[in-house]
Amino acid sequence: MHIQADRKALLSRIKRLQGQVEAIRKAVDEGRDEDSYAVLHLMMSARGAMDGLIRLFLEGHVREHLAGVADEKERKKAGEELIKSLHAFL
Repeated sequence: MHIQADRKALLSRIKRLQGQVEAIRKAVDEGRDEDSYAVLHLMMSARGAMDGLIRLFLEGHVREHLAGVADEKERKKAGEELIKSLHAFL
């Protein structure tokens, strides 16, 4: 399974994302308006971290469920499921 194979990298990215979200929460909780640009920067960094997590997960998914599948019917089904997920995401 790609989740197990990528577990260490996925967890590393998740921990990084958690730290960034916690920094956003703390900045908002402290409520310093003069730091609003810094808070926005934290939000954009968290978004980038989430995008990286999604890319890593998606790459493993495609390699395992599409590129690594010999049966055309199974590959087509996996492709359709991926397309459906991407439509919901994008």
